[in-house]
Amino acid sequence: ATVGETPSVAILEAYRATHGDCPLMVALATERLAALQAPTPEPEPELDRSTAIAAAVVACANLADPEIVSMAELRESNLPRAERVCRAALESGLDESSDDFFMIAAFIGRTLDAQDSYSEAARYYRIAADGDNGLGMNNLGFMYRSGRGVAQSDAEAVRWYRAAADAGNALGMNNLGFMYQGGRGVAQSDAEAVRWYRAAADAGNALGMNNLGFMYQGGRGVAQSDAEAVRWYRAA
Repeated sequence: ATVGETPSVAILEAYRATHGDCPLMVALATERLAALQAPTPEPEPELDRSTAIAAAVVACANLADPEIVSMAELRESNLPRAERVCRAALESGLDESSDDFFMIAAFIGRTLDAQDSYSEAARYYRIAADGDNGLGMNNLGFMYRSGRGVAQSDAEAVRWYRAAADAGNALGMNNLGFMYQGGRGVAQSDAEAVRWYRAAADAGNALGMNNLGFMYQGGRGVAQSDAEAVRWYRAA
């Protein structure tokens, strides 16, 4: 190798010592030594993959999580952007068996639902529901109850509301109570309606509180009590 190419510091040091009478050769050896001894720059750290995925999930949630954005607010938002951000989150590398994957599927369903794309919304709700996501189960139940994107079926609505309620979804509890109150897809039972409205109310759901108040006001499934009705209406 020439002086300008050799990777050996020892050779370059010797070269400088033996060619001290040739400034050009000494300069070449010195330049090569400086290049070899310069610190190697640290590579730019890549954004940790899990951090990037978490950021994508949060970005979607901020635009489509019902705990943050109501359906009315979602309809007034930039829906194509919300859908795009949530689809990007779903494709960010999430484990397809993870809770976050099924949650994001439910959020995509909401963005489609808000755009009246009911068949696609129902498809994403089903993906979420099949992953035991409470929001997906409840919303799929609503699609069956209303016949949006699927053939109308009170029995299927009850099945998915019950699955949501059993998974701890408060809105599913309230909606199951509604089905019992109206005898839709189940034998009519005010007592069962009260049981599920109370479960929803105890979980902090305002609709459940309001409906429980209504049952107390009318003495349906419980002893009539205006005081209890007022208490629950006030809580709602």
